[in-house]
Amino acid sequence: MSDAIPRDVPFSLSCVECDVDSPDTYEDAVDDGWTQIVYYPQGCSENFLGLCPVCRREEEQQQTRLREAFKSLDQEGGDACPT
Repeated sequence: MSDAIPRDVPFSLSCVECDVDSPDTYEDAVDDGWTQIVYYPQGCSENFLGLCPVCRREEEQQQTRLREAFKSLDQEGGDACPT
């Protein structure tokens, strides 16, 4: 984590996508699969925001579906956005 975070800031983490319970420590969060953890001092009930493992998997699956959709368009040929 960044050196810009004051030492006395307690670790409280929220997912940017859902309301899942957060781990107690940064190390636990990383071990559990949380990603994109950033210091968020303006938070109401959290000091950090991140992406929980469940939402991260959903985001990865969505990106995979989009890649597959674009891949199939490329294979079909033609203009994806005809005028």
